[in-house]
Amino acid sequence: LDNKVMFFGALNGVVIVFCLETFQVLSELTVISGKIFAISQIDDQEIVINGADGCLSLCQFDTATRSITQVRQGVLPESKQRWFASAKKWQEYVVIGDRMGGVHIFLHSTMELVESFKKLHGRNGVTDIKCSRNFFLTCGRDGTVRTFYLSNGSVQEMSCFQVGVDWIAKSLDASGRHLILFHGSKMLVKDVRENRMLAEVECGGGHRSWDIRVGQSCGSIIYIKDKKVYSHGFHVQQDVPSFSATHSQIINNVTHLRIGLESFFATGSEDTQIHLYNFNASDGNVQTQACLRGHLSSVKCLANVQVSSTETLLISGGGRAQLKVWSLSKSSVQGHEDDATGQIVFRDLCEHVLHGNDKAVRQPWRQAQSQVRRDPETRLMSLAVRKETHDKLTIYVGCSDSVLRIYSYDCVAKNLNLEEELQFQENCILGTKLFTCHATELLAVITTSGFLHLLMQCSIQNGYSLRNDPISKVKLHQSGINSIDIRNDENESVVVTGGDDCAIVVCRITAVEEDINVSVVWREDRAHAAQLTTVLFLGTSLLSMSVDQRICIWKKKEMFEEQEKDHDTTVYQADEIKCSNIADIHSACLIESDHLLCVGIGIELFQLNTQD
Repeated sequence: LDNKVMFFGALNGVVIVFCLETFQVLSELTVISGKIFAISQIDDQEIVINGADGCLSLCQFDTATRSITQVRQGVLPESKQRWFASAKKWQEYVVIGDRMGGVHIFLHSTMELVESFKKLHGRNGVTDIKCSRNFFLTCGRDGTVRTFYLSNGSVQEMSCFQVGVDWIAKSLDASGRHLILFHGSKMLVKDVRENRMLAEVECGGGHRSWDIRVGQSCGSIIYIKDKKVYSHGFHVQQDVPSFSATHSQIINNVTHLRIGLESFFATGSEDTQIHLYNFNASDGNVQTQACLRGHLSSVKCLANVQVSSTETLLISGGGRAQLKVWSLSKSSVQGHEDDATGQIVFRDLCEHVLHGNDKAVRQPWRQAQSQVRRDPETRLMSLAVRKETHDKLTIYVGCSDSVLRIYSYDCVAKNLNLEEELQFQENCILGTKLFTCHATELLAVITTSGFLHLLMQCSIQNGYSLRNDPISKVKLHQSGINSIDIRNDENESVVVTGGDDCAIVVCRITAVEEDINVSVVWREDRAHAAQLTTVLFLGTSLLSMSVDQRICIWKKKEMFEEQEKDHDTTVYQADEIKCSNIADIHSACLIESDHLLCVGIGIELFQLNTQD
């Protein structure tokens, strides 16, 4: 207690208060009958004592008289090893983690059990609990860090992620960013947000008494080995400047989003992780805010929708046919650095995974051909999100098995359901884009066959659906179309596409009564030396990016045709070419209309001259 007082629990149920300054016993109190299995300080002046049969005793320490008083009692749930490994006070609750991996929530005023999560961290138990103002996290010897929050009077799990090592001994901060791990005979200090080791000490493993102190540049550990006390100092690696905490593998996608009034962007990678960055447009400063873990395979696509002034939903899809919905929000209390992940609260709301048939189904061949055979190895390649009402979303997902799947998400019940499966072509869907043309809701779909498909939305009883047959199908590229962007003008919609044939194509979509017409207005077959990965509209100009590491700006010029006096021809000319440091650009997005963010094997940020 304040590094001045130490509590000892004896075999006969006596608690001894020992002064570290004078090395004298201050007081003794018999709290329980029998052996004291565990004792922990939960507050500045409160301790919890664990006796036989799960008996808990909450005691208060008087700093003036240097004595302890028993306040109230409670009981742990039944288990094989019925004593706790860690205990902390959080808001009006006492959080206890037991030796069997369970996390139990007691009401502080009565020590009554109100919530219990049994065997959450496995049979090796909970090792540490850290509390902040809005939530708390638990660490265990199952290699997971779990975060909990209070919702409608009930404690619920907010997130869970693996750190790569089974034995998590301690968290150095309330955000769970810096962890103490044991792997074999070594103790590791790891920054899980940046996924790098800060220090490594040979100490013989975690089966011993130990304590650690870590500073900004150095630290020290004290431990017992072979009946001797050892003290060992070590150096801590400094932060890596410029885009620290990037992914360990190729970044597939990036999306720009807002949480409240602040600007962020999220990246999804082949390493199954999603990183969230805060972007300051005034000085171009980028800071890592959170790392979202939970995907089974690579993250192929990202989309977001702002549901309130304080909350944004992030939808992610990827391998193993996995679709996840995350909640991102700002912490309600400002100025507290311990409010995990840099004041950003993220929750794993729900997910959906396709399950295949384990057994062959005997059906007539016509009926079998008309049904979609679900493959659990399907990759979700693209996302398009429509906000139907304030509490319902429709998610259009393009898949590698040529199927367009339609999901519905209920913001209140937090349920993600597969509503419909459309198979109107036979190639992998690489992109989907929602847009409006003459008050007609359309969905643009691009595939590996080089076709652009337009599907019309139709209203149904529970929301919106799509007509199974495309209203338009146009061959734009020789091979796959990798990217699409759409700009809505007054009487038409302009579409730009880039594909594997190194070409850029600009189309005009017009609606005449119920007919949708698609006409190619400009085409450049040799826009780049390699396949294009991203095309974007920048006002009336175009941005194109390719594997050849070139970023091109194409400016629009109107040319009048002499033969047809009533028509004009749209021509785009390359105005500026920039060479990127990203070896393989996979995706890009515009941030605040004056910054361009490119991702691939790394991240690169460009500032655009909006005056030109």
